[in-house]
Parts: sequence; C-alpha cells; structure tokens
Amino acid sequence: MKLSNLIFEAKEGKVIIMAGAAGAGKSHTVTSSLKGIIPDELLYNALNPDKYVEDKDGEFYNNLARASQQVDKVDLPNALASGETFVYDTTAMNSAKIIEIGENHNVLMLMVYTHPIIAFAQNFMRERNLPEAQAFATWVKVYKLAEVYRDAFKDNFILLHNKIQAESDHAKKFASIYNSTPEVLINTFNEAAQSGGKSLVEFLENLKKGAMERTGNDDYFVSSFTTDMPSPSNKGLYDELMGKASLKDLPIPIEKVILKDFNKNLDKYEAGVVVRGRAYDHTRLGDLAQKEENKREKKKQEHEDTMQEIAKMLLSAGFEQEVQETDFEEAKAKVKTFVNA
Repeated sequence: MKLSNLIFEAKEGKVIIMAGAAGAGKSHTVTSSLKGIIPDELLYNALNPDKYVEDKDGEFYNNLARASQQVDKVDLPNALASGETFVYDTTAMNSAKIIEIGENHNVLMLMVYTHPIIAFAQNFMRERNLPEAQAFATWVKVYKLAEVYRDAFKDNFILLHNKIQAESDHAKKFASIYNSTPEVLINTFNEAAQSGGKSLVEFLENLKKGAMERTGNDDYFVSSFTTDMPSPSNKGLYDELMGKASLKDLPIPIEKVILKDFNKNLDKYEAGVVVRGRAYDHTRLGDLAQKEENKREKKKQEHEDTMQEIAKMLLSAGFEQEVQETDFEEAKAKVKTFVNA
C-alpha cells in the first residue's frame, strides 16, 4: 500500500517532525528548549530508528538500514493511520515523502541546525555514530532542503540552532577532546573552507589526529556500525594465497572484503575450482583487493566533493539566510498553539 493511501486514513492526529543532520542534537535541542510545551510522552515515544539500533536485545541492534526500514515501512504508516498525534525524529532527507505527509496531514516541522564541524564532533561524542563521510554528506542533503521545507510548511516551519552552552558538562567534554571551544573550532573550520574542500579534508585529518592523541584512542573516529575483522576459516590456505598475491599490510576495510569472500567460498578456494573462467585462487584475491582500492579512491573523491559543497554553502550569504533561526519566543508560541489546538 502506498504511503499516501495510509496518510488519508488519519483524520485528527498531528505530526511533529524533528528534522536535522546526524549530530545536530535534535532531541537535546527540542527537549531542552521546548520542555513542558511538547508533552514528554510524545518525545519519549518518538518514531526514531535509533531506538531499534540501540536496543541490544532487539533484532535490529546496530543495523541502521533495517531499523530505518522498520520505521519507514511499518511504524510511520501505522502512526499516520492511527489518527494519533506523534513525533517523528528524522534527518528528513527524503523531501518527497515528508512533503507528501504535510499535504495530507497537520504537520509542524522543527528543524535543528548546527554548524558542520559541530555536527561532526557531536556525531563521534555519542555511542552510536555514522561514518565521517556519511555524516557530512547527510549534513549537505538536509540543510539544502531548509528552504524547501520553509516553503512547504510556511508558518509551521521552525528552525532552531543547537548551541553548546559554555561551562556545561558537554562543553567541557568537547574541550577535552578537541582542545578548543565550539566557537573557535567553527572559526578555524570556516577559515579552512575559504580554500575549498581539499583544505577542509586536511583540516579534519589534523583535528582527528589531535583528538585521537588526547583520548588515547586510535579508533575514536571509527563508526559504531563498523564490523569486526573476521578470522580466516583456513588460516594456512589464506596466508598462502595472500603471499602468492603479494598482498600485505592492506587497509582494514579492504582485507575485510577479502576475508568475507574467502570464508564464504572456502570450499571453492580449497578445491581451486574455476567458475565462469574465474579461478578461486590468489588471482581472485588480488582482483578483489584492486576492486576495493578503486572503490576507496572513488569514495575519497566523493568525500572531497562533499567538503567542497560544504565550503560553498558556508560562504554563501544565501545559505546563511536559509538557516536563519526562528525567533525563540515566536517558536515557543507556535509550538504551544500547534500542540494545544
């Protein structure tokens, strides 16, 4: 059944959409700024894939793709069809879906904005975090849509800025990791942005190096969704084939792919069979390594392109206007009216 068919079944309920990039601090900003205005029960029961991802006893634990599918394909349609008021916590990257809901439902969007370097830092300050490149790419996609949603929802669009309060525990933790205040880090990031995406990539590498030294954790910026390195099911054969292919000291992501293929097709590697002209031997491992290296180079360029886009956005006077914060008293009044109407 199409989402639009379910939307029309909802008659009375309202939808409060909390939108923003990974690490923007949506939940913290909304709950701290609008405490007592949006009922705690609605916030606690918000539709959010994180609840599935963080449930260690659940079937979607640490599986963001399946958790997101559960929310999008099951929880959201059911909530819309129920006619009940609910909160939907989302990045809101799928503007077609969000606007479709708004066209057929009473919607208030609360978009939470934060500077990309703060979103990056906060992404890795929490237990569940996205890979660096994905986090920045999400930031670009989400905030390019700010004006789209403002046009779609008119007075029912509110944009709040997530500000780290000086002297707060969060600010102190931030300083211990990055040896900087949020304001200084934003300024240095913006200075690097003036030289383009490549300069921002270099800035990030230096920032991460310092943070890893201060935390004593070389894996600090490894995503929580990263899987562990598997062990070869036949170590002797694996070492032999890797030696013949002259593959050593490979980047961990590349060796993971090779090991996954080796373990999955162990019987073929042990028999040395040929399937469709391809031998399961050291040459296959070499081909896999080269293929993954090519993918890594492509992703590296895509990440630099993303950082270039971020530089353009930050240096644009138009973008500054697009993410201008709603007057706080006005925002509170709008939310109160929406919730109580």
